[in-house]
Amino acid sequence: MPDAEFEAMLVRAAEEGAKRALADVGLDGEEAALDIRDLRSMVDCILLERRTAMQTAVRMSAGGG
Repeated sequence: MPDAEFEAMLVRAAEEGAKRALADVGLDGEEAALDIRDLRSMVDCILLERRTAMQTAVRMSAGGG
């Protein structure tokens, strides 16, 4: 099998696998991109809140409360 044909087969298999994985978790269809952006936004908010809480705890324990 020529290298180019093998590479094309790998690309198709990877794309199909990714589509199946997204469908398995309900992230397929017309709203998928929006859903993924919303999830990313929520994760960013959680990380910001955690960072802020840690900074506040450090400040309070250092007596800068």
